Amino acid sequence: MRIGKPLLLAVALLAMASAGGYAQVKVQGTWRVRVEDWQWFNVPGFDTDYTYAHSLLRLALTGETGTARWTAELAQAGLIDVPNAVAPAPAGQLGFGGTLKAVNGDNTASLFVKQLNVQWSGDWGTLKVGRQEFLDGREVSLKDAGLNWLHANRVSNRLIGTFGFSPVTRSFDALLVQTGSNASRWVLFAGYPTQGAFDLNANPALTRVNQFYLAHAGAQEGDTTAYDWRVFWGLYRDSRNVLKVDNRPLPARQSDTEEIGVWTLGGHWAQVWKSAAGRTDLMLWAALQGGEWGKLSHSAFSLAVEAGFQFPTEWRPWVRIGYNAGSGDDNPADTTHKTFVPGMNTPRLYAQTPFYNTMNLEDIFVQVMLTPHPRWSARVDYHRLRLNRSSDLWYAGGGPFDNSTYGVAGRPSGGKRDLAHLFDISLTYRASDNLQISLYRGWVQGGSVIQSVYPAGNDGGFFFIEANYRF
Repeated sequence: MRIGKPLLLAVALLAMASAGGYAQVKVQGTWRVRVEDWQWFNVPGFDTDYTYAHSLLRLALTGETGTARWTAELAQAGLIDVPNAVAPAPAGQLGFGGTLKAVNGDNTASLFVKQLNVQWSGDWGTLKVGRQEFLDGREVSLKDAGLNWLHANRVSNRLIGTFGFSPVTRSFDALLVQTGSNASRWVLFAGYPTQGAFDLNANPALTRVNQFYLAHAGAQEGDTTAYDWRVFWGLYRDSRNVLKVDNRPLPARQSDTEEIGVWTLGGHWAQVWKSAAGRTDLMLWAALQGGEWGKLSHSAFSLAVEAGFQFPTEWRPWVRIGYNAGSGDDNPADTTHKTFVPGMNTPRLYAQTPFYNTMNLEDIFVQVMLTPHPRWSARVDYHRLRLNRSSDLWYAGGGPFDNSTYGVAGRPSGGKRDLAHLFDISLTYRASDNLQISLYRGWVQGGSVIQSVYPAGNDGGFFFIEANYRF
């Protein structure tokens, strides 16, 4: 395990807090344990069918002094039986197990600072400074359960997130300013992401990757309808000396050492209508991008349109349909990069079996959610996945997590667009107020894109069982 300056600062803060009196300190923690079973697309001679486990233990101490509230949180990540699931390009890393092995080698554990911040509050709003977690799209809090689910699962994390599904996750060394109320709130965020996600050495900050984000959001909740909205502008800057992942030939990418500077302008609207017949929901999300992708100019877009209806019957079935698109690049030889760049996002919310992300993708889906018991919930999804442009790559990943690679994998499309059919089932059981158990199973029927990369077998799957305990 590696211990750096942020960890020493955390220990010093904990010592000062303890010296100030234990009664002022609150202790909270979480422990997540997950066993994952991957059936990656077949590569003869390599481990594409494997099982491994990982654990993330988090311990947070908080305290208040006047208008200031501080948080110090340590995390310990551990890996068990990670496979050597890495094949030569273009097959590459064969699922998350391959990524963990490629990044960490034989390292299996680490201790790092997850959060270390101070927040000041006043009539004007709040100011938080230091290491913290941040998700775009969660600017306002909501009481309506259905709207809150949309907010958490279909709106947030599209551009900025903690990569919370990954074994290590991500934080930010940042400044966060919020002012206003739920009815009208401004949010300003600026900072660096930490290493993490798949890199056990999660203490350092990626100081050559910068995220700036400004949003104005609001919400209204009434007896018959509730809605929330947001307009935002963000700037993602990456000046690391790493190979860019795009559809240009390798020599062109190797010679491009210019920095990335991509701005995103967009917004969302989510609303539910309530009646005796049931609940109807609608979610719209859209963004335009410009700026520079190294030596190239950048121009891209992303769009999401989703709707649903929840029946007021037994098990409360909630049926939703949607279309999500992220633009791709139609010409690797011109001077404009047209692939949508989600930046430092959390891809698993929008790719339950995370072999793809929102770049160069069109996703038409149907999902059904059921609540057979207050402690049980189920979700069934079907996704029809196609590339937006056959001249671009098949992308996966959630953005920067260390200084060695860009943080996104790009595999050739073979001149095709048909990526896959994905069918999956999720089950969640709240055993108590402190313990939640989740199961997931996904089946992937690969299309012509996957067949061109994995001719020996283009069908795959993913299963996990996870326990989350809060104390």
